Amino acid sequence: MVFTEISSRKNEIITELSALETDKKRRDSLSLFAFEGVKLFEEAVLSGIEIEKVLFTQKALDAYGKTLEKAKGASFYLVSDSVYDKLSSEKSPQGVFVCARMPKKLSLDSGDFKKSSESGFIIFDEIQNPLNVGAILRSCYSFGFENVIFTPGCADLYGGKCVRAAMGSLFKIKPYFVPSAQDAVKEIISLGKNVYCADADRSGMTLGEITFSQSDSFIIGNEGHGVSEGAKALCSGQIFIPMNQGAESLNAASAAAVIMWEMKKTSLMRK
Repeated sequence: MVFTEISSRKNEIITELSALETDKKRRDSLSLFAFEGVKLFEEAVLSGIEIEKVLFTQKALDAYGKTLEKAKGASFYLVSDSVYDKLSSEKSPQGVFVCARMPKKLSLDSGDFKKSSESGFIIFDEIQNPLNVGAILRSCYSFGFENVIFTPGCADLYGGKCVRAAMGSLFKIKPYFVPSAQDAVKEIISLGKNVYCADADRSGMTLGEITFSQSDSFIIGNEGHGVSEGAKALCSGQIFIPMNQGAESLNAASAAAVIMWEMKKTSLMRK
């Protein structure tokens, strides 16, 4: 492996990369994002994420050198422990810092939107907590929802907290970005597909008593006020999750996981 050594914390590359995890404007302007760890590195490579730079300490090079070489076309940098400390936000870092290019951001006008609708979407309606976004993304991929729609009010899925919480699932989903949840629901309904939302009102359909289609979609509402009224009014139906007496509700990530499993359990149990 051919690499460049960096020993100064003021190096231009270090200064540029150290802000990627926390500065959304910088990420968006460069179309780059950053993450740490060998596991995420391997997931990114397997998923075809374009890796631009890999920075590592001597200890990491000794332990993971052969693995890091899998980032074909990337630039490699050996950095001192002091320099790595400036980059890292981990409590117990492995000494591997990665800069990667964001996947193409898709829209409702994307040519494959209609095709993607055949396997259903998960719509994030202003989910603001990056840890919730990341956790829900893990469930999306785990339960077979690889087409994911985001509204402008959502936490940035390429921010450091979300990337870590998603645990590699971020690299495997197909992200669509829409002006509003209402626009997304309207477009999916126009294709003859169903979109459901969760609601605490017991007058809705009870989860477990519904027969879902593989093309059905689900919208997850904001942690505080739920699904926006405009989107809810367009949905094919509202779902109630039966719970123990006295329990008010589940948080967004837990509710989404329960519903996604129920929607895809038939196909998952056949695998």
